[in-house]
Amino acid sequence: MRLLVTASFVKATKKLHPPHKVELDSALKTVSSDPMIGEAKVGDLLGVRVFKFRLSQQLCLLAYRILDEDSIKLLTFGPHEIFYRDLKRTNWQNSGQDQLISSEASAGTRVKTR
Repeated sequence: MRLLVTASFVKATKKLHPPHKVELDSALKTVSSDPMIGEAKVGDLLGVRVFKFRLSQQLCLLAYRILDEDSIKLLTFGPHEIFYRDLKRTNWQNSGQDQLISSEASAGTRVKTR
């Protein structure tokens, strides 16, 4: 499974501590093994799926879009507080600014520019 990441996703992962990166990596593996696991959104966020996971005892949301059967675009992640407001803002600004990480790479390592 190919994982494409947006600039906002990369920026958010850089702020994480190593133990949190491991937890995020576990969530990414779950999503890449079963892309339909996330809740499908409607309205302004049509086509976006959101997966809920725990990051250091705090509920976090991971937004992604299924591009085809082999590719997932990771949009952003973060706590619920202002997640949807920020997602709506960045959802349309990130076209064409994707990076590719392989499915073997963890969230904090080996990001290749596409």
